[in-house]
Amino acid sequence: TKAITAGYNIVENVLGMNFIAAAGHAGYVPGDPATQTVFFCSQPGPALAPGDSATIQFVLGSLECPPLTPPPPAPPITELPCGVYQETLTIDVPDVINETDENDNEDEHYFYVPSDVQTININTVKNPTGNANVFVVGTTVKVVAFAFPPPPATPSILTHNYTTGVVPAGSSFRVNARSPRVSPISGTSCALTPAMPATAPPPPGGGFTCTIPDTTFVGPVCNSFLGNVPVFEENLNTKITAISADGCIIRQKTLQVAMIFECRN
Repeated sequence: TKAITAGYNIVENVLGMNFIAAAGHAGYVPGDPATQTVFFCSQPGPALAPGDSATIQFVLGSLECPPLTPPPPAPPITELPCGVYQETLTIDVPDVINETDENDNEDEHYFYVPSDVQTININTVKNPTGNANVFVVGTTVKVVAFAFPPPPATPSILTHNYTTGVVPAGSSFRVNARSPRVSPISGTSCALTPAMPATAPPPPGGGFTCTIPDTTFVGPVCNSFLGNVPVFEENLNTKITAISADGCIIRQKTLQVAMIFECRN
């Protein structure tokens, strides 16, 4: 409601974030401002008439926004490495403008710098063994847990294979999955096999195996059809996630799996 004179400061900070992966979880946390602030920017704010607005711009690496030199022996920053960054913009530093609310002068944003040298690929092969009790409908692999008749000879049914490739060769990454997926009704569990190691590189391929604990199970209700046969169908979708060790590359692929059981009349 009042005119604002020039003389206040607008400050921009760009802070590197740290990638952390432990106990099956992964995410980014803010880095140490003392050592991981990569750009500190400051410029004077313009005069504003009552109700007026203005557009400001920071150019990373300019005189108003110089890159910070890390402690020796690290070289000066000339470009942002891949990763996630926290950008904090603060208006009126220090508080020289009398405002009714001094708590809305700061805004945070996050941006991602992808790797230009590293890639991870995940490919799935549906029913790679040609199991007669497995068939594919669209993008879903359907596993006939109990044939009509008799049931399969083994309760473990391989439904998917995956392969991962990384460039450059030997780069570290890990593979995780929402696993095991346990059916709340039949108790069937589906998991990646073999289990992925905590460190990289993981095996070049693996499978998605569903284990049926009770070969006498029949579904409580009929909710689908196998041909003309009424059946009980359970969805046990899972997701594979591959993350590079530095958190710069993330790839995910969902595996759609349905288990088919006999149903009660």
